[in-house]
Amino acid sequence: MRYLLITVLAIFCFPAFASHNRAGEITYQQIGPLTIRMTVTTYTKDSSKGADRDSLEIFWGDGLSEWVKRVNGSGKGVTLENDVKLNKYTADHTYPGRSSYTISFLDPNRSANILNINYPRSEDIKFYLSTKLTLLDLQFQGRNNSAELLQPPIDIACVGQPFIHNPNAYDPDGDSLSYELIIPLQADGENVPNYLFPDQILPGPTNLIFLNKLTGDFIWRNPPQVGEYNIAMRINEWREGVLINSIVRDMQILVKDCKSRPPVIDMVQEICVIAGTEINIPIAVSDPDINQKVKLTVSGGPLNFATNKAELIAPPDFTKVPYAASLQWETTCNHIAKEYYQIIVRAVDNSIGDTFGLATLKTVKIKVVGPPPQNVTAKAENDSGIKVEWQSPYDCEVTNDDYFFGFSVWRKTQSIDLPVDTCNLSSLRNIYTRIVFNTKQQANSKYFIVDKDVKPNVTYCYRVIGEFALKTASGNPFKKVESIYSDEVCIQLKRDIPLLTKVSVANTGDTNGNMELKWTKPLIIDFDTLKFPAPYKTELYSSLAGANQFTLIPGATKIGNTFSTWVDTTYTHSNLNTANQRYDYQLKFYYSNDIEYKPVPNASSVYLTIESSDKQNKLTFNYATPWANKNFEVFRKDANGVFQLIGKSTSNTYVDLNLINEENYCYKVKSLGTYSIPFIENPLINFSQEACSKPVDNVPPCPPILNVKTICDEEVLQGEEVKNELKWTLDLSCTNIESPTSFNIYYKPTVDDQPILLQSQSSNLTFHFFHQPDTNDIAGCYTITAVDQNGNESIMSNEVCIDNCPVYDLPNTFTPNKDGTNDIYKPIKNFFISKVDFKVFNEWGNKVFETDNPSLNWDGNLTNGRPVADGTYYYTCITFVRLSSGIQSDKILKGYINVIR
Repeated sequence: MRYLLITVLAIFCFPAFASHNRAGEITYQQIGPLTIRMTVTTYTKDSSKGADRDSLEIFWGDGLSEWVKRVNGSGKGVTLENDVKLNKYTADHTYPGRSSYTISFLDPNRSANILNINYPRSEDIKFYLSTKLTLLDLQFQGRNNSAELLQPPIDIACVGQPFIHNPNAYDPDGDSLSYELIIPLQADGENVPNYLFPDQILPGPTNLIFLNKLTGDFIWRNPPQVGEYNIAMRINEWREGVLINSIVRDMQILVKDCKSRPPVIDMVQEICVIAGTEINIPIAVSDPDINQKVKLTVSGGPLNFATNKAELIAPPDFTKVPYAASLQWETTCNHIAKEYYQIIVRAVDNSIGDTFGLATLKTVKIKVVGPPPQNVTAKAENDSGIKVEWQSPYDCEVTNDDYFFGFSVWRKTQSIDLPVDTCNLSSLRNIYTRIVFNTKQQANSKYFIVDKDVKPNVTYCYRVIGEFALKTASGNPFKKVESIYSDEVCIQLKRDIPLLTKVSVANTGDTNGNMELKWTKPLIIDFDTLKFPAPYKTELYSSLAGANQFTLIPGATKIGNTFSTWVDTTYTHSNLNTANQRYDYQLKFYYSNDIEYKPVPNASSVYLTIESSDKQNKLTFNYATPWANKNFEVFRKDANGVFQLIGKSTSNTYVDLNLINEENYCYKVKSLGTYSIPFIENPLINFSQEACSKPVDNVPPCPPILNVKTICDEEVLQGEEVKNELKWTLDLSCTNIESPTSFNIYYKPTVDDQPILLQSQSSNLTFHFFHQPDTNDIAGCYTITAVDQNGNESIMSNEVCIDNCPVYDLPNTFTPNKDGTNDIYKPIKNFFISKVDFKVFNEWGNKVFETDNPSLNWDGNLTNGRPVADGTYYYTCITFVRLSSGIQSDKILKGYINVIR
């Protein structure tokens, strides 16, 4: 009876170790300060009934474990296609304190016949999953839920066809996610044995895998072999640049020999919108196999919202293609987020059965940003500060859970155009300074701030940003998100000085150049004529740019006996070298005739420089002005000597392309600037001097792409030819399409040597070259450069280093009887042996012959010329081989030689 019991137990225990686990992950929600609700999701082999688990032992990471029951499918799991069962196990757990913990579970065993895990015994390998979590301080840092993985980890691929999968991770807290491939685990910190990444099985140039670390797209092109494969990825969660969670997902790819091709999805893959926008993304669904039917599904965070959720408008069942669908989402202010929402659109055909087949994915990234504050104005508050106001209420002022946080105000001196980019809102930070971090201050039905850190005669420009934030239980903000910035508003606290408004080149010349200047008087509302009485005087000074050595310009002094009779003033500065010099100008303002009032900002002319290159001229506009030059118009002189507008630029550079080398081109530039303050003309127009230059071919050609073939590439080394054959092609992806006229071929014996020019070869010849470094040595490194007709040499091509592949076969018999046949003992094959240490010993251990010559050439005699006796001799031979690294590699050979006379 005892033996019978043992037999029965063996029968019932065996299935617990049967082929079972396919894929899975562990996720959780934080439901209290120290409490989480954990879910283990596994995908198992449905046919392994004896290995089915109604409960799993979960290790919480705090020294405790617990058996957790399955909760889905009435506790029995849910059967899916392809012999797959979906299982979910859920339990709550309270930790002893705030810290980082790792939840894990270990289960024997994996499913059988996984080609890249311990093949052919993958069922002997344990299945291990883990998730690392960090419990944050709810009062100050907010809740921390894990990402939710919305795309199942079982997918179908086809031999020879590109495959794409995305776990579609969505973080409900809005934290950032990143992805990395790892080796699947069989225990904590222990990789599964004998693992191969999918591209390592039947490796080749078309068998490649990629993982997009930002989106999670896993691409495998192109699977070469039918079977089951497992990959694992770690999904990392970041908050404010700090890693707080990570999920290990273990997934399975079923590669099939498909008779059809996957469907095709055509749609945009990135869109950024202002909150409140109704998104409608068209989706075109087709299939290269026109008789297939295709079903479209979507998954992603916006599909799971309680209200205002995204929706797929498409036929609910498998439908004949082609057909049109759409993804619709009415966004609200509660959807504003720093990170992109990610929606996976999946099309599957019915090529494998009536309801399942090949699939293709498209990842759509959607960013929802806050609207800009509206109607921003600024006005001087006497002499105490500048009051900035904007519209109330703000468009997103009312949000769920008080998501709207307040406003920040940003300032810079001098105006700037800042195009709105709804996909990238960080450009403001590097240009403006934040002067108010958070405000909701209102008066007279407007939001406002008063900037008191201001000085007269300085142009201050402001922008306002709306801010949003999640809040902890105690009201502390976290996960701040900024809106689009407002339009810019500029003002001066007081404009009680004259301002230069024009420094423009009227005539270009070495000695007869002219500069037109203009300035405007102070505003009467800002200037106290009683305190600072007439007469008023301005003096104009000039200096070479950057020299800061200003001298008074004779005849440029202007005097007004009363403020009302003093008008805006102009002056033409003559007899200058405007062709080769930029000039700075300084204006001094006096009251009571000789008392200087306040400094006036200096201004310079626009000076044009040209950098010529192959068929192009690069123009740069240099200036130093108190106003902002926002736009530039570029003029080029035509054949009739008339300047024609050829282009515009918002930066201080412009490149004129498609020119003729060695032909002279002349330019001048018109700048359009602004003080961005009232009562000053806008735009301020100034011209540069005329400048000319000739394009010249100084751009080298593209480097070639080099390949080297050697005798070592042959399966069997034979013959006398030991030359290296160099072949190269032109890089068609390079931007310089000019054909080279010759190639320079470089060689270096080792990787640390300097390249030596072997030969310059005309490009009219075939793109190959033979080189033999030594009679019995091919090791070294090669590079190629391309040279054009003007002698411009490209950078080095890719460097190809090759090594000697030694072959040294020795005979075991020779007959030194001077009959002309086999009289000399020498190698049967001798390739790339640079030196040997060869010794021959008789049966008593006495040395009878020795040499370092790889050819050996032993005639069967002793060193004194006497022939050795017939018999068997023992030899040792150390061979030395030179490598391209400069290292000598050695190998010891041993054997016997039969001497027969």
